[in-house]
Amino acid sequence: MTDLSALQNIFSSNFYIDAQYGQSFGPFLHQFLAGKTAHTPISESQLIQNYHSKLSIDESGAEKHVVVLTIKQPIIKYTSWSYLGSKTYQWMLSQLEADPSVLGVVLDIDSGGGQSYGTAELYDSIQQFRKPIVTYTDGLLCSAAYYIAAASDYIVANKRAEAVGSIGAYSSFVNFSGIIEKFGGQVHEFYATESTEKNSEYREVMKGNYEPYIKNVLDPLVTTFQNDMKTARPQLDEKVFKGGTWNGTNSLELGLIDEIGPLKTAVKKVIELSADENNLNNLNKTDMSKKGTTLVVLASVLGVESVDAKKANIFSAEETISLNLDQLQKIEDALSANKADESLQTTISALQNELKESKATAVAESEKVTELNNAVETAIENAGLTAEKKNSTSENIAFLAEKVVEYGANDGGKPTTVHSTGDKVETEGDSTSFFDSLIS
Repeated sequence: MTDLSALQNIFSSNFYIDAQYGQSFGPFLHQFLAGKTAHTPISESQLIQNYHSKLSIDESGAEKHVVVLTIKQPIIKYTSWSYLGSKTYQWMLSQLEADPSVLGVVLDIDSGGGQSYGTAELYDSIQQFRKPIVTYTDGLLCSAAYYIAAASDYIVANKRAEAVGSIGAYSSFVNFSGIIEKFGGQVHEFYATESTEKNSEYREVMKGNYEPYIKNVLDPLVTTFQNDMKTARPQLDEKVFKGGTWNGTNSLELGLIDEIGPLKTAVKKVIELSADENNLNNLNKTDMSKKGTTLVVLASVLGVESVDAKKANIFSAEETISLNLDQLQKIEDALSANKADESLQTTISALQNELKESKATAVAESEKVTELNNAVETAIENAGLTAEKKNSTSENIAFLAEKVVEYGANDGGKPTTVHSTGDKVETEGDSTSFFDSLIS
């Protein structure tokens, strides 16, 4: 790839990036544009060799490896200069997944983020990776870099890690027309008659109006980012979705990471997850990869959509509960063993039906309360007592009762009611009959 095409590759995108990290490349860009730097591109095969290493361990007499895959660069889609693209990382993961000597992978990341396009695709590849994959950082894990990390099974940060988070997006444009005009050139821009919407957001930016671009381009990017983060890490504190960053210790408190420790902690976690997965496979005698395991009996009894056995998380609308794999498997086995017990199934069904009936009753009672509230409000309005209305329904009912007694003591022994022309007027009956029907 030429220097010019590499430059275009890096800067032709919206960004999931920490601004300070992005600005740090300014001096290099200035030297490049001034022709003061010569850079020899490295071949992709050399980059791949430089960007991953294997740590050997011995398990049951057979040599296995945990691969440490380094991502210490801006996140870009295509490989250029000395930077690997997300497409290349996807290919590398597919090779490692197919290699029987590889137990799992550690993503050793120190990056402030990068391009938005390509990032979500790498996130998907990591989510679908059928071996344990753990992220480690001792520096920056921001924006696009955090996007990638969230897809892994576990995140470890060194206690000295500088910044984690930056869940957000931004863009920047440079208008070069002034430079061209300074040297005598003129810029003419025009569009076909039917192309009124082409580049409309960009054109508004050039006029100084950023709102359409923010609304139509950046906001959807951030919505996708946030939704993926909430799916991958439901334990995240809501404050992280404003785009801030935190150090290692604070990141743990906010759910951005899972543990504080050095690189070897991440490697050990891969080995631990690999052992758990093997044990789970042996117990079930089926292919229960981390992305495919459902524990359907347990999910059914708990009334949740699914149980992720690999991450040992039980997802519900209200909360997420974490159990280890042994605990989950014991529950699943116990439930499966009793599945044929009709009395147990009958009891479960009865409880589920009872729960449904209780919910239905609660809804009906709520509707009755709403009807009563509306009737009381109508009665007060019809009686011309709106100015004296109380704060609660019970207070208004007591207030109406007092008025019934008060009006009943007037001449004629009945409440005085003003009727519009054509209204039917009842002249017989107890003076409290309306109130009685209201509260019955």
